[in-house]
Amino acid sequence: MSLTNRYNYIFYIGTLGLALILKILPTPSSIQNLAPDWVLLVLIYWLLSEPHKIGIFNAFFIGLLVDVLTGRLLGQYPLGYIFAAYLCLKLHKRLQNVRLAQQCFIIFLILIITQSIILWTETIQHARLHDLNFWLPALTGALCWPLVKYLLNHSQRWFH
Repeated sequence: MSLTNRYNYIFYIGTLGLALILKILPTPSSIQNLAPDWVLLVLIYWLLSEPHKIGIFNAFFIGLLVDVLTGRLLGQYPLGYIFAAYLCLKLHKRLQNVRLAQQCFIIFLILIITQSIILWTETIQHARLHDLNFWLPALTGALCWPLVKYLLNHSQRWFH
């Protein structure tokens, strides 16, 4: 493994580690409903940025890690992350050639699909009603996408 590849790998692990910390960071319940899925946003960035290196297996493993860290039903996040990874890998060439506003909309749809899968698995586990606040992380994630993309692009260039 060359030195550049080693640094890229360390940077990839570091960004996902930071996203995992943000995911499990204790926050007030009012802010917790607004918090986007940072792990999924970082995973989407890497799937679009390095589709030949990051794939569905990575999404599955990261989803399992999120399940363990958050104490959710095992397999809930991997299922959603796998669908998101598949969509990102299928659309990565198209997403690179569209404006940022269009990217945000497509990311919003991917996040909504992931939230729907999580809702579906939670409904199977225990029947409980969710209000509209359940869908807010998808909206805030789409709004945070430009910031995540900008920060990771510039950090990655600096890291090289």
